[in-house]
Amino acid sequence: ATNAADAIDLGPLAGAHLLTLTAPGSITLRDANIGALTITDGDTVTFSGNFTTNGAISVSTAASINLVVVNAGETVTAGAALTFDATDITVNGTVKGNSVTLTTSSGVGGGDAILLSGNLNAANGAVDVEDDLDVTGNSIVSSTNGNVTFSSDVFDANNLTVNAVNGTATFTT
Repeated sequence: ATNAADAIDLGPLAGAHLLTLTAPGSITLRDANIGALTITDGDTVTFSGNFTTNGAISVSTAASINLVVVNAGETVTAGAALTFDATDITVNGTVKGNSVTLTTSSGVGGGDAILLSGNLNAANGAVDVEDDLDVTGNSIVSSTNGNVTFSSDVFDANNLTVNAVNGTATFTT
């Protein structure tokens, strides 16, 4: 779906299809169970419902997405890789995928901080947090069958539990 005028507000959604979204304004996604999601442009992308795909979820900064938000109490689940790439990322709920990658702006060390007051979970791959992580509330970052990597600083006074069950947890600053 493309909306050249302003914003997109969708949900609930169901079906085994790939959904590709582009909008110059905000994109709000509510409850969904779909095939896959790709967002190529949008000022702010907000997940305000439980959003599930059988395939990948990709929110890309190629078109300057300013902010990705997962609201408190909501879960975003990808059956394959999940990638959030934006100027700012705020996770107040749970983000899950086969692998999970969070990066801000220009890749490792290139963007603003990632704010986490929730959980990041990977089933079969890695969790890769590529920029500063500000733990704004008690949080868990885990992978069942992969590594957990923090490629920049982790800071704040809240509890962060890190678990790489069959992998390695790495902190690099």
